[in-house]
Amino acid sequence: AKYYFSANELYLINQSPEPATTFFIFWTRKEALLKAAGVGLVDELSQIDVSHSQQIAVRKGERASLVSGTFDLWTFTDLPGYMVSLAVKRAVK
Repeated sequence: AKYYFSANELYLINQSPEPATTFFIFWTRKEALLKAAGVGLVDELSQIDVSHSQQIAVRKGERASLVSGTFDLWTFTDLPGYMVSLAVKRAVK
């Protein structure tokens, strides 16, 4: 997990009363973010922290820099048996 999640994400997963749910929230958010950025799974996923809020600005890393910009991010957990996240990249004005 340390290769895929930031220190903050790992902390929140480990402190969660439902660690599996928190894990899947963060994982689906990362997947949605990568798809919105138009890239596949990249190295250094731990540099992309999706734990904070709906709007995130991705930090620049080496391969993680492929996913740069500001994204709106939502997670839907009200579908029994499913977890869905949606990411939309903000347009540059």
